[in-house]
Amino acid sequence: MASTSSPGTSRTHLEIETKLDADPNFVLPDLSGRAGVVAIGTGVVHELEAVYLDSDDLRLIRHGTTLRRRTGGPDAGWHLKLPAAKHGRIEVQRELGRSEQEVPKELLGLVRVQLRDEPVGPVARITTRRTVHTLLGAGDVVLAEVADDEVVAESMGSQLTTSRWREIEVELVDGDESVLEAAGTALIAAGARPSASASKLQRALGSRLSAIPSARTKSSHRKSANHRHRPTAGSVVQDYLARQVQVLIAEDPRVRISADDAVHQMRVSTRRMRTALASFRPLFTDRAGEPLRAELKWLGGLLGQARDAEVMRGRLTAELAEQPDELVLGPVRRRIDLELGQAYREAHERVVTELDGDRYLALVTALEEFVEQPPFSPRATEAAPEELRRLVRRACRRVQSAAAGLTTLPTGADRTAQDHHLHEVRIAAKRARYAAETARPAIGRPAKRVATAMEEVTETLGNHQDAVVERQWLRDLAVRAFLAGENGFTFGRLHGLTDARAQHDEDHFAEVWTSTRKVIAAWPG
Repeated sequence: MASTSSPGTSRTHLEIETKLDADPNFVLPDLSGRAGVVAIGTGVVHELEAVYLDSDDLRLIRHGTTLRRRTGGPDAGWHLKLPAAKHGRIEVQRELGRSEQEVPKELLGLVRVQLRDEPVGPVARITTRRTVHTLLGAGDVVLAEVADDEVVAESMGSQLTTSRWREIEVELVDGDESVLEAAGTALIAAGARPSASASKLQRALGSRLSAIPSARTKSSHRKSANHRHRPTAGSVVQDYLARQVQVLIAEDPRVRISADDAVHQMRVSTRRMRTALASFRPLFTDRAGEPLRAELKWLGGLLGQARDAEVMRGRLTAELAEQPDELVLGPVRRRIDLELGQAYREAHERVVTELDGDRYLALVTALEEFVEQPPFSPRATEAAPEELRRLVRRACRRVQSAAAGLTTLPTGADRTAQDHHLHEVRIAAKRARYAAETARPAIGRPAKRVATAMEEVTETLGNHQDAVVERQWLRDLAVRAFLAGENGFTFGRLHGLTDARAQHDEDHFAEVWTSTRKVIAAWPG
């Protein structure tokens, strides 16, 4: 279980667990001797109470988020659980403080995009008698914790309902996922079974929750309806846009706490939506998607500043670590950390400021409305395979045109012109890649081949563009080091190595483009 501390009284950690249901007479099996577990700690009993809060229409849980106030046990306080990659969840914790009833503004701020200023109140109360057993490895290292929970839940809506059950949770501490797998296998063999609900809260809310469709459910319903009939070009693009809106909303709170890869994923979602609105423009009336594209460009630009500083700091730190000690002259690492760290912090602060603003919320609302009721043109009703083939082919031709422009550069053109043109090819290829990915559900393998080929182009030219940006950073760092009386030799060395990589990527692009042209030529229709 990875954990971090943040300023003040807040804490965050990545929660990775296995959840199982069990009968009242279930007996925990001996889990020692599996996946490095050498002993089981004596069970410790906790009496817990958790009050869950949400809006009246359960906006948080519909987005995969839970907010609770827990009393009792070692982690009493406010807990905000956010969706994360795979089956892990990021949890932000804060102490109860003087007012146990007032939700910390910090936590409400993290889910502003989900609540849209709707007030929250209690929706369920869950009391748990928890017996915790630690799974110990060599040296008494705690690999995981097994929580045996006897649960009583009350749904606090217009009708008060009560339910009872027993469940077993295995949560990683300092072990790896093999511990989860081994413990889960043993528990199931002893009579436990996979949990019927993803969380205690979902189980407590029962019919109240099922009556309100989640964002994911709406998307699934659209897809099911599309598969009952022949999908149209518009329905395929609508589903794609809906998924990207979900990604953007899910990444919002993770961006605010600087969770790993969150800025990148949110930025990618903005790019995918901008590309879909451009590549499939003929499917919408009167250029209806253009205002959204403009706002997505604004948001993507903000995220890009933070992402570029984050990437550059990582690249330079890694490259510096590869240099022989005798060739690292002066406080090079310190300057990289200070300047690029400061660049990221300032850019991240600007992002969070804008996420708190009305312009961003208006954009998210407009995206949701666009997805729910797309302003389709007559072409959107055409059969998906035929119409999307034409539009993906057009995106591929834009890449061909951009690549052809490389051969028309005048002899002896300066490096800046060449770098700019390669960047234009990359932009066109990224657009074609996303267009092919959008069309893949309708077109299948040919779309996958185009997407894969364009991904190789964008990866190659992305590395080249990173090198272009890195060269400028290294030059500026070297100048500032010199003016501060520091030795600039190492920055010059890194600049030379980066220049060589850029040339390698440029040469490699020629090979990649040869194979990509063949994939484009094989595009059907």
